Amino acid sequence: MLSPETLDRYRRMTNSERLAITLQMIRDNTPYLLQGPPEVVERRFALLRRENELRNQRMLEGIARGRGNRSHPGRTWVVNPGGQVHVFGRRV
Repeated sequence: MLSPETLDRYRRMTNSERLAITLQMIRDNTPYLLQGPPEVVERRFALLRRENELRNQRMLEGIARGRGNRSHPGRTWVVNPGGQVHVFGRRV
């Protein structure tokens, strides 16, 4: 977890400053991601893909819940693994 000071500093940064930090981290860490035998590298990237898909799924579910609660009470919003949002239930 980041300290409140670090979070505050990060929030004050411009988009370009945050992007520069992100790109530098990618440049610094890419060699380590690619080290090792091909099967180890593939497992590493498979894990990253799974983590990204899970995070994206949770964000979409949160968005769908928020939409359902505000604009369509009584309806259920479901996000499938492909990221498509489906609405079920009666109109209110």
